[in-house]
Amino acid sequence: LKGIRADGGVSLDETFLPPTLVTGAVAWYRQLLLEVVTGLDQIAEAHGKMVMGGPGRSVEDLLMLNLANAARPRLAHMLAQDVFHPAELYLELAGLAGSMATYGSSARRLGELPAYDHMAPGPAYSALADALRSLILSLRYIEPKSRALPVMRHSTNVWKIRIDNPKLLVASRIVIRVGSELSEDALRKIFVNQATVGSADQFEGLWKSRLPGIPLKPLHSQPREIPYDGDRLCLELDQKSEHWASLLDAPGFVIGVSGVLPSEPQVDCYSVNR
Repeated sequence: LKGIRADGGVSLDETFLPPTLVTGAVAWYRQLLLEVVTGLDQIAEAHGKMVMGGPGRSVEDLLMLNLANAARPRLAHMLAQDVFHPAELYLELAGLAGSMATYGSSARRLGELPAYDHMAPGPAYSALADALRSLILSLRYIEPKSRALPVMRHSTNVWKIRIDNPKLLVASRIVIRVGSELSEDALRKIFVNQATVGSADQFEGLWKSRLPGIPLKPLHSQPREIPYDGDRLCLELDQKSEHWASLLDAPGFVIGVSGVLPSEPQVDCYSVNR
């Protein structure tokens, strides 16, 4: 209690949450809802721009946009009505925080929250509000999680990939995406067993000796950080290879596939943040 007002009413501390049957009886709930709805608007705007063609757009941007678009009208409805029990609002917001943690938390999970207590809702709501504010802050500002690297066809079944900033190799995975009329199994065997990968300086020697250089590891699915483009084969350069270090000082690398292919594969390349 802060004291007694001139009209005889009791003045409560703004941070104190008294038990109530409806959220409309305590202004704090409305303020929290308004803050979250505004945050979802900012998240939807940022990820919407990425989905519509921003550099570095990814499947994750689409998923995050879907999350914000689904949650926003539900919370806007609760904000307009002011007739919900605090336990109902807590359930809704805790579920939202859990979904947001998938994308906005380094652990990809929401930390444990205090149990809701109707007679003393303050501790549970305080922890939940802090979690939501942190997640909104991390999700409304976007840094591209992938970058397309220029790919140039050098000759039949040989491609050059340019790396303008070798420092990105320190913090990124390098993913090759291949499309072809061949089945995925056939394409995987060709690029795993018949490919030579090496820095621009080393490739010629590796190619003439029919050595693999840096192995290509097939991925089970397309990384969600890169733009989706059908069910194309994705492979990652093996950074444990003894030849990997040569890329750190090179302007790029070269991929070559030996043998005769029925048609020229489509190849693109991305650096993907770890």
